[in-house]
Amino acid sequence: MNIQIYPQQSRVVEFCALPVLMGYDREGVPFGTLVRSLLPQSSQDRWRIISEELRPYEKDFEEFRLAGMNYYFRLCFRLLPQTFYDEGSYLEVLSELSHEDLHDYLEWFLDEELDIHLPEFMSAEESIRETLDLIRGIALDAADKWKILTLLDHPLAHRDRYVAFMRSILPIFQKHYQTVAYALPPFANAFRAGLEGKEPMLLEPIFEEFLAKEAVATYTQARKWNIFFLVLLDHSFFFHRAEEPALLLGVGVLDYLERLRKYQVENKEDRITVFKNLSDRTRYEVLSLIAQGESSTKVLAERTGVTSAGISYHLKQLMNDRLIVMDGRQHKKGYRINEARLQEVFNGLMQDLHLKHPGEENGTY
Repeated sequence: MNIQIYPQQSRVVEFCALPVLMGYDREGVPFGTLVRSLLPQSSQDRWRIISEELRPYEKDFEEFRLAGMNYYFRLCFRLLPQTFYDEGSYLEVLSELSHEDLHDYLEWFLDEELDIHLPEFMSAEESIRETLDLIRGIALDAADKWKILTLLDHPLAHRDRYVAFMRSILPIFQKHYQTVAYALPPFANAFRAGLEGKEPMLLEPIFEEFLAKEAVATYTQARKWNIFFLVLLDHSFFFHRAEEPALLLGVGVLDYLERLRKYQVENKEDRITVFKNLSDRTRYEVLSLIAQGESSTKVLAERTGVTSAGISYHLKQLMNDRLIVMDGRQHKKGYRINEARLQEVFNGLMQDLHLKHPGEENGTY
């Protein structure tokens, strides 16, 4: 496996991810983190301060959310962030994309993330008419449906508003990034040194934590991996599936996963949280459908009667509890039940209640 790391270009990816902190000062849940009590207070304080500074921009950013996701975030990877030297160069390239480029990305995003297949590109009027017929019965809320139509009809204007928005929050990013940038070179050097002779092994803790076992081989056998490091969002991570997969890795994630595994095995509060989350009927139904082999956002929304944004929220909670893992073998995003994690939770429950497993007394367990 050929692993390429990009310390300098990592700041571009982190800039694209910055809006994820909007609302953190009120909600306290940044993406990719699981248990607040295991997170350094310094990181939580930083996220809260940035979130407070981003608050005046929250209303403007709503235009760029689609089904609960940052619509333009994944476009950063399709534009190859390893080719940018700073945030400005990324915004310049984004500003030069054509109508066709933006339509191709919309088509990819809807297909990959929401399992919505647009009609073949025709005139704007024909495309919108057919798309209206298509999305009328899809489990998206009205605001998201209008956003799709806007992206079809006025992609350049929508893109320009996004670029203007990102330029407006650029000073916030730059101010805070320079306070933590010192942590990146030593981490990158240590990571690079750790790759010597054992490339796949260095990433195994993350693969095993969040990927189905059958999918690990698919990822480790990829021809090339591009890795970017996060220092503001230092306990976050993100996979981007592509011919050359990309991984965003917070500099604190590997240490965090070690603490997390111990916590989830030994801590009764973790088991209580899992059962509390599964007491939500919709989330339980989503888990049941995934166990039956359904992991399409569109199908899950249709079967449970909630919007795609709602399904994305429930999937995030199930991922946070490690009850599901990503199935990277599929062309599109897929999920599998994390059987080992479920067994771990129920074993802990039996111990908490001082009960023996069936068959344990006669030695058959």
